[in-house]
Amino acid sequence: MYLTYAQYQELGGKMPQADFAVYEPRAEMLMDHWTLNRLKSDRVQADLAQLGYDNAVLVTMAALVDRMPGIAANREAIAAGEVVTSFSNGQNTFGYDSKADRDGSAEAEAYGAIMELLPIELVSAAVEWNDAR
Repeated sequence: MYLTYAQYQELGGKMPQADFAVYEPRAEMLMDHWTLNRLKSDRVQADLAQLGYDNAVLVTMAALVDRMPGIAANREAIAAGEVVTSFSNGQNTFGYDSKADRDGSAEAEAYGAIMELLPIELVSAAVEWNDAR
């Protein structure tokens, strides 16, 4: 667990603890995916602490946990084919696509925000650098 509920609350989190218990593990899986599992490395954790970036991970996790309900709802809408991809009010024409482009999704927004908050040591796409797995 990268973020405890107490830390989340200290960082201004308002989500009830029961919801936090559902969304924090999901946020952690996304964080691991986006950082190429670098946070699982003890060496990387020690380096982050030495550089003063360990708080950046906590702040970022809190931001991601807060976004998880929107990400989950967006994924469900895409899976159900409920994403409107076209609209016309010349006689109510709607278009739905279950393969909707994810660039405008809640997950894409979260990814962009998280990449801005985390240090390059965690988000570099170089898969053979800094204990990426």
